[in-house]
Amino acid sequence: MPPQSWPDRLKEHRALIVLLFFSFGLKLLLLNLMEVLPDDGPLFIAQAEKFAQGAWQDGLALNRSLFLYPLLIAGAHFLVGDMVLAGQLISLTTSVLALVPVYLLTRGLFGPAAAFWGGLAFVVAPGFNDCAVKVMRDPTFLCLFAWAGYFAWRALIDKRIVYGFLFLGSAVISAFFRVEGILFPVIFFIYLWLVRFSEPGKRASCIRQAVVLLIVLSSLAGAYHLSDLKNSGIADYNNLSYYLHQVLGGGIFSIIPEIKTGLKNMEMATPFGWNHNDFASIAREHIRLIYFIGLLFCLARTIFSPFSIVFVAGVLFCKKFSRGSLILLFSAAVYLLVCFVFLLNMNFIESRYVFAPAVLLFPWIGFGLQKMWDLRNRNPRLGIAIPLVFLGLFLVPPYKSIAKLEHQVVSGKEAGIWLGEQDGLNQKKMVTNNGEIPFYSGRSREEIIHVLTRGEEDFKRMEQIALDEGAELIGIVVKDNYESDIPDYGSFGLRKKFADGKYLSLIFQKKPY
Repeated sequence: MPPQSWPDRLKEHRALIVLLFFSFGLKLLLLNLMEVLPDDGPLFIAQAEKFAQGAWQDGLALNRSLFLYPLLIAGAHFLVGDMVLAGQLISLTTSVLALVPVYLLTRGLFGPAAAFWGGLAFVVAPGFNDCAVKVMRDPTFLCLFAWAGYFAWRALIDKRIVYGFLFLGSAVISAFFRVEGILFPVIFFIYLWLVRFSEPGKRASCIRQAVVLLIVLSSLAGAYHLSDLKNSGIADYNNLSYYLHQVLGGGIFSIIPEIKTGLKNMEMATPFGWNHNDFASIAREHIRLIYFIGLLFCLARTIFSPFSIVFVAGVLFCKKFSRGSLILLFSAAVYLLVCFVFLLNMNFIESRYVFAPAVLLFPWIGFGLQKMWDLRNRNPRLGIAIPLVFLGLFLVPPYKSIAKLEHQVVSGKEAGIWLGEQDGLNQKKMVTNNGEIPFYSGRSREEIIHVLTRGEEDFKRMEQIALDEGAELIGIVVKDNYESDIPDYGSFGLRKKFADGKYLSLIFQKKPY
């Protein structure tokens, strides 16, 4: 078969090109609407500034976590001249390029029609778009992990070692952005071992291999424990060690004791709680099921809830599963199990924590959408209904992503800019519960004390912390309907108040001033 010319290749992939332009346009719109740097953005920018100045150890000291993303920001800012824009453009670019492996993977499994619908679903998925233009490392992780999934499939289908190395490289590099990326090669080799174990006459050798592998892993774990890696600041080793200690110390599927105690106390405090089958006792007895349902809802919201139903339909419509497709479903299931264990032991989970299993589901979402679209040909009465359903499926997620930007802490940005203009005031030490005020006032992270606030008692505690630490400023961001939680500080007076319709930002200064 003669090699294809470039025009033929462009024609073959014109759907991918259209989707890339659409994805770029959507992300560009989100970037234009992004007014405030949220989440961990100020931390990564502070690190990048230290790296750009050559202060490597100072940058690592700010955040003993995975450092490659702020290092990329430090490099990219020399091209665009702005740290924040550099971080946003890295996220935007990798978010757009993550579509390519998803499209190619779906095309290889189910054909070009499913690839188009699966790619379009991926482009509009709200969970991915929520961080697509933020200064966060998750979009880059998503892109690398999606490529790892594609190369894992190619390695099993084509049985070429080059795809195995590309898979390993993509997965390992992704682990420099989110630590769970390192699990993918482990899952891949476990899957290969299970496939080999199922073959007749191979079980004895598989058992020997498993024993050798356990010895090697135990040796590596011991070497790690005795080494200084966990204190090096080069990667997220401290957090990983903490999570493993929590899981192995209390049991893989154990529940935080405070949760059980709280439910028992609730059982005694609610009407008829002493009776059988009250809410608290039902929740206590089925708490793992409740957690699992919560995890599934988190996954569904990440990919857009109707798409989760389409995924199930796609799996049911799929009549044949190859080893290449099963590795994706197997990996997604293992990652969900890891997320479930994390949720049980840590009592929280964020949407970005399920990016790994979520992105592996889109081939079946594309296949399910293709089957739905094909219903028009089988039943003429559905000729108008199906396009209307599809219109809703692909218009609602972008609308949700845009609407979510209305919840930016604009008042925090305004407060920070105002504070930065007050020469005598901005040099004073600050206690704060947010990142927007100190970031936009131009403060370094060493000049602030961050306090987690969850209610009135925590806001009261901020005054005492400020007095103990010798801080003369308190910066608070709170939802406007929780203003009553902020007490009247005896030693601090309100200097400035900013409101944006969603949040209030207040700056207090120590008396007298």
